[in-house]
Amino acid sequence: MQKRHIVLEGVIEEYLKTQEPVSSKQLQEHLPITLSSATIRYYFKQLTQNGYLQKRHISSGRIPSQKSLRQYWRARLRKRTFRLRSFPDLEALADRYEVVCEYSRYKRAPLQEVQNYDNRFLVVVFGDEELILAYNEKVEKFLDSLVGKEALDVAEHCMSVGLMAAGQKIKSFATEEFELYNLEELLRLGVADSSWAKANLVDIVKGRRLAWEKPGLRFEGKYLSYKFFVISEKRAEVLLLGELHKDYCAFLKNLDKE
Repeated sequence: MQKRHIVLEGVIEEYLKTQEPVSSKQLQEHLPITLSSATIRYYFKQLTQNGYLQKRHISSGRIPSQKSLRQYWRARLRKRTFRLRSFPDLEALADRYEVVCEYSRYKRAPLQEVQNYDNRFLVVVFGDEELILAYNEKVEKFLDSLVGKEALDVAEHCMSVGLMAAGQKIKSFATEEFELYNLEELLRLGVADSSWAKANLVDIVKGRRLAWEKPGLRFEGKYLSYKFFVISEKRAEVLLLGELHKDYCAFLKNLDKE
């Protein structure tokens, strides 16, 4: 890794921990390589000119720009599934790291069969429960091909091929529990960006954003969202939302420690 990249990564990681501008002397103490303060200041100037660092005041240290934070999170928030010994305390983690977290837990019920009643409606059998869907030949054939898969997988497969109504109904049927943690932080984000709030707040609170968003990372201005699966005694979808400068790596590192 080039020295400028080591300096940039060092600034980002120190800023995520302290939420304060990082000085050359402060960074020098934490870098994995030995660099003089003068060399670090040189890289600070270069990275600032290239749009990766910002300087709030003449005599202050540096903070990472949105550009560098997006690059940093693209390289790190890639994992789609976390297999854990027990289900984590998401509420405590959301409060500790000042992010919004919502999740849905799902039944682990396999699709057993699809019954067609006179081309009027479909009875979809998951475990010992039944779900009624309006008849659709394409839906019937597609569901027949998914026998044996769990309800959440069936829902995701349906939505991936454009069978949105069936997929959303199956997903709703499979949902056992929905929670939204750190509503105070969500409201703070909304106050800070009213246009973002208008476009997203209702969908987030009602769980629609969690249900519809694809797994992975997404950026919206100075905010990001990251959706992933947690598998322990039950299966869940988790969506993290917050500002780019929050420590999402620390949140994920502590998933299995709560």
